[in-house]
Amino acid sequence: MQRGHGRDTFSESSFFANSQNFTINGGQFYAFAGSRHGQNRSTYVTFNTFRVIPMRKLYMLSVISIREGSRFNTATRKKSEVLVQVFEGPKAEQMWRKTLQLSRRLVNAHVLNIVGISSTFAASSDPHYIVFDGMGSRNTRNTRHFMASMLRKGARETTTVGMRVVYGIASALDYISKAVMPLADLNKDELEVFSDDTGHTRLAFAPDNSDFAATNPRSIWAPTDAGICDSLIKKIFNDANRAVHRYVAAKKNEYDMSVFACASTARHGSDSPWTLRAVDDSSRCEIVWNSSGFSGSSLAYICQSYNDLIHAETHDNDCLQLPCLSGPEGFYGHACSLRGYVREEVTLTPDRSRSAVVIFQRPSPGERCRLCGEVLPAPPMNNVIDTHIASKKFSNDPELQKIHRFSGRHALRRF
Repeated sequence: MQRGHGRDTFSESSFFANSQNFTINGGQFYAFAGSRHGQNRSTYVTFNTFRVIPMRKLYMLSVISIREGSRFNTATRKKSEVLVQVFEGPKAEQMWRKTLQLSRRLVNAHVLNIVGISSTFAASSDPHYIVFDGMGSRNTRNTRHFMASMLRKGARETTTVGMRVVYGIASALDYISKAVMPLADLNKDELEVFSDDTGHTRLAFAPDNSDFAATNPRSIWAPTDAGICDSLIKKIFNDANRAVHRYVAAKKNEYDMSVFACASTARHGSDSPWTLRAVDDSSRCEIVWNSSGFSGSSLAYICQSYNDLIHAETHDNDCLQLPCLSGPEGFYGHACSLRGYVREEVTLTPDRSRSAVVIFQRPSPGERCRLCGEVLPAPPMNNVIDTHIASKKFSNDPELQKIHRFSGRHALRRF
């Protein structure tokens, strides 16, 4: 009987206690342990189910993601694009096996699928890698880098791609949570996200090097599935903002989008003074995931909200549009407001119909002004309290909604 990983099965009770009158020839048995979800998890992977792809059959193109213990490379194989996850370090083989154990169970349009692996007979010094099918494009990139390239173009492009990224992440996590394993067993840092040049997004496992067989009691404070999705989307969007602007406030205010939604249904049209434009020296574009007020939203709800629009208008990006709203006034004036400062925040929410492009005419507290380089200080505490109270009154009083002016008036326009 074969000894399991870290367990001496010889010293344990027999698998066939009190059995007699039968013979097993050439059998191999493995002891399994741990929680079950969807399918049985084992510490053993049948490697002969994977096709071995020799390194000489792969032509590496570029490294698109570097993580602790592994790197993702774009490559070609038989004139087709593939992604190759190469493991490195003293625990390379262990991480390779662990990733195979997780990834082999994924069959979904928004996760990477395995097409081959390195030889199972490789020496410890030989490379260990997994080959995934490509995204159908030579422009496959790390999603945060792809989002950063859209931010440099402007709000239109950012909106189109951002919606597809949200849908791809929510769809993949919804599938994993129902078919593979509880999301509470995952850490957002153990997932890597990739997108092609249309914004189609897929996830891959990149687990840490902790002991997979170890089982830790789940905390009663473990985040919900939607909370894990929120955290991953926010991290990707914040990383993209930081890549372009080099500095992003550590914590952005999350406005209740229901306030804006009430106004957006009241009037919209061509009388808006705002025109969305390409990013220049006086303007900046950011993307924000705002889940404030949507605590009851499930992954299935997010998927359905974005799926209806994305797949109904696959070939018409102009239909992936959002209302354009003016943001709240700052707590104090800033000289650059007179020099044409504009910040366009593409603000996506779990309910796609409540998303909007929020336009600010002055920097927010904690932000580094693009024009002068000054970091605006935090507002006085009494102003924060007064503003919070005013916001509550505004959201509950229809008359205040009519007369309140954020920065002149609500500017609404569809693009």
